[in-house]
Amino acid sequence: MSSAKRIVAAIDDVFFMAKVKDAAVAAGLGIEFARSHLDAIERSKAGPCLVVIDLNAPKFQPVQLLVELKSLGVATLGFLSHVNVELRAKAEEAGADRVLARSALAQNINTIFREFAAAS
Repeated sequence: MSSAKRIVAAIDDVFFMAKVKDAAVAAGLGIEFARSHLDAIERSKAGPCLVVIDLNAPKFQPVQLLVELKSLGVATLGFLSHVNVELRAKAEEAGADRVLARSALAQNINTIFREFAAAS
């Protein structure tokens, strides 16, 4: 297992992937992009990470992914493309550590990743 902190991103929006990558690099974190639900689980097992999940990306089965990641003790951050109260509630119920609107994540991503990198 690696001890270097990293971001595992379950995102399928190419433009947002670039934003996440830039923020991770700026915070000194490694970045990996999961290709599927199972890939996200496997990547999360390789060492300390924060899994960033696009809750609007059905290919990742995001609510189930949250449940599985939380059972493994993995830190999670979910985001929605718009305010979807029902999906937000499901994500929080599934154990998401944090759920943000996509716009809020975009605005605060550098700070969030720096805080994750600095946390012990």
